[in-house]
Amino acid sequence: MRVFAALPVPEDVKGEIARIARLIKERYENVKLVENSNIHLTIHFFGEINNEELERLYSIMDDERLVVERLRASLGKIGFFPSRGNPRVIFIDIDEGKERVYKFHGAFEILIKEAGFEIDSRPFQTHITIARNRFARIDTERLRGEDSYKGMSFVFDRFVLYQSVLHRKGPEYIPLRTVMFR
Repeated sequence: MRVFAALPVPEDVKGEIARIARLIKERYENVKLVENSNIHLTIHFFGEINNEELERLYSIMDDERLVVERLRASLGKIGFFPSRGNPRVIFIDIDEGKERVYKFHGAFEILIKEAGFEIDSRPFQTHITIARNRFARIDTERLRGEDSYKGMSFVFDRFVLYQSVLHRKGPEYIPLRTVMFR
């Protein structure tokens, strides 16, 4: 089973992100937009896990240390992976609230490391993926100017462990366990 943990983005913010994604799609028809229902901020990608590992993750998700105050945030600038050359991933960063998201990520990493899971060697970066690119030559400076959404405030009110089921038309994210914030 393919699994990841994430902060889901509220519906009204997803609508604004979808609007920006459509503008990108108009300019670069070969980019693949993230389905509106799948927009989230990944905290940790586990990849393929077995049933015993899933049970350990359920125990972690039940840990009271994950029940934190709601995380206030705002949308930041458009960014890209890789940061140089032609991007493969287009995302929107978090501006306000970034430190609290980093702190939550760090607390979660401690719990999963104690439970025997691998920690990603790459540094964590807050980002909400909005599109993936394989072929289009993208003018990153032009896209960076597309920031009418910037500063839109919202609240992360939950933390979710998802199963990612891959289909031909794209992934389906199935919530397995949810932690509601205070």
